[in-house]
Amino acid sequence: MAIDLRYINAALTRTGFDPVSSLPGQTAEGKVAHANYELLVVNTLTSHPWKFATTDRRLNLLSDAPNLPWLYAYQKPVDLLSLRTLKVSGVGVAYEVMTDKILCNQDADAVVIAVFTWRVRATSPPSSSWTWRSSRTASSRRRPTRAPIRSSWRVAAAR
Repeated sequence: MAIDLRYINAALTRTGFDPVSSLPGQTAEGKVAHANYELLVVNTLTSHPWKFATTDRRLNLLSDAPNLPWLYAYQKPVDLLSLRTLKVSGVGVAYEVMTDKILCNQDADAVVIAVFTWRVRATSPPSSSWTWRSSRTASSRRRPTRAPIRSSWRVAAAR
């Protein structure tokens, strides 16, 4: 797994430590950064429904029957971090995640689609909208100011 050391070194230098050249490295700082990096990435990805970390996938029906109240079990994708919804024909259905299975009451004839957060392996954020926004000047981002609304009834009510 390629780790972008810019963010780790920025955090280390802002807290008074020396930057690292590789992970896990020989220093205590490098070992701690290596131990916590993936946990922080996963927590950040699952803390918000980021569009760049969203995908959907058709699930495979498993042959073993789950315990009631669920009738069918589907294989959970290995790269699933957080299941957002389970859909059949575009409609959300009730489900439960249990170990490496997703349980629901949709039969074998149904096309069950999982919409979920997955572990993005990109080294930088998506560039399509980021490039456009970063290329604008500061003056073009300013909103026009409005004069405050002055109402005589507010003044009268305050007296």
